[in-house]
Amino acid sequence: MRYKFFNTNGLADARRLRQKEFPVVLLARWNNEVKRKGGYVVESSSDVNAIIKGRKKDVSHYEDHFGLSLHSMCGDSGGVIVSIDRRLVGFLSSAIEEEYYSTGVKLIKVLELIDFYKRRLKDSAK
Repeated sequence: MRYKFFNTNGLADARRLRQKEFPVVLLARWNNEVKRKGGYVVESSSDVNAIIKGRKKDVSHYEDHFGLSLHSMCGDSGGVIVSIDRRLVGFLSSAIEEEYYSTGVKLIKVLELIDFYKRRLKDSAK
């Protein structure tokens, strides 16, 4: 099987994203079925924290996340976000259900976290 990855460095320019309306699809598993939800990347990682804080008072600080106009709900976290040409963009991180706004984490950050856990487990096994 061949995988294609989206270069998330391109998410840094939010103006360009708005002009292009970068469409994505969330693939989330519910009741042993894959559910598809469409939306758009609307904000770059540099903008996400300010937007979330403006929408919701109690929020964690996220780095290298991107904003999505995508309706998601509790249980969708960890779902795969892909471009319409089937390239992996990232994974769903959080959502503000009542406002049709979600955040995704970039693939590179997911891989860094997995590497950290792997090293931690290896060190604890010694």
